[in-house]
Parts: sequence; structure tokens; C-alpha cells
Amino acid sequence: MHLTQLAADRAIFQKNGIARSPLWDEVERAFRAAHPKCAACDETAQVDVHHKFPFHYVVACGRPDLELDTRNLVTLCTKSGCQHHLLLGHLDDWESYNPAVNSFIKRYTGMAGTDIRAAAAWQKAAALRPKHLDQMTEVEKAAFKAMLDKKFKLALRLMTQAIKARAGVARPSPAAGAGGVLPPVPAPGGTPALQGSRWTMPRRRRWGALN
Repeated sequence: MHLTQLAADRAIFQKNGIARSPLWDEVERAFRAAHPKCAACDETAQVDVHHKFPFHYVVACGRPDLELDTRNLVTLCTKSGCQHHLLLGHLDDWESYNPAVNSFIKRYTGMAGTDIRAAAAWQKAAALRPKHLDQMTEVEKAAFKAMLDKKFKLALRLMTQAIKARAGVARPSPAAGAGGVLPPVPAPGGTPALQGSRWTMPRRRRWGALN
């Protein structure tokens, strides 16, 4: 994972109290092995696995399964000069996202970052990018979840798996099944806490302690 993304993860945790699932590292590695190339260029070395709908949004709004669901993932590069992860995936704001990322990948495939920033359609989308999670009302969160439920059919088994993982409950690694979830290997996490409707999982990170 790119260092800038790690810094964004830390900021998201500090602001929202939501860390990545203890299963994420294994899912990320498996997805990168299956999809090694940036979806918008030929880069294979400097790439991240991007959540089309960010992990902290889906966790906070009641669909934690989508953090690990391959339907919600795409590989995008962090290569200097392109920055497809930041520009196409997040519209130049790590705490927001691009709801039209699939169409933007097709529109801007192979383009340099400066050309993407200069495009009128990208500038319009960036100006209208979604609110940060902490700025959303409960009504907006409910509407967001309804959209996710319509777009991604819920598999109860996968929801249960995601919640148990965030609660630190070990379970056997299943074969890939409904919803496209890869077979992750549970990793040790921190002590979970239930805050309102949000599952939080303080855990180890490459940049050290979160607190």
C-alpha cells in the first residue's frame, strides 16, 4: 500500500474510529495477484487496491462485507505523473471517492495526471465529490446503504464473516463464494468496540500504533 494511502488510513481512523479489517491484508494481496495491472494504464509496480466505495463508508453505513468483496475493488496506480488511484478513485481527496470510477477509468485510460486534472468533466466531478463520512447526516447514510444494498446483493454469510472478523472471532477460511470474496486468512487484530452502529477494530499497522 502506498505511503500516502497509509497516512490517509491513519487520518480516517483518528477522525472516524474505523480501521481496516484484520482480513484486509490477505484480501489485498490476493486481489493484486489476480489483478496486477492498473485498470487505467499498464503500471504494475506502483499500484494500490482501491475500494470503489471506501472501506470506512461501507463499515459505518452497515455493509462491512463490502470492504472485502472483490466487486468493490479495482487496481489503480500511484505512479508519479499518473496518480490514477488519487485522481480517478478519489477525485483528489483521499477521504472521499468517485461514484463514477468505472466510467472515469474508461474515459481517462492512459492519460497523465496533468491532463486528467485539466479535463472539464473531471473538474466538475471533483467539485461535486461526495461528502466526507463525518459530514454525512444519518438520512444520507441510510440512503447510501440503500444504494449499496441495491448495487451489491447482500450475502448473509459474508456479512456475518465480516462482522466476526471485526469482532476478532477466528473462523476457517472459506472457498471464494457468493459476492466474489477471496479466501482470506484471519490475522490478529486489536480489541473491538461497538460505537453506535460502527464496528471499530484498532489493529497493528505498518506505521505503528494508531493512538
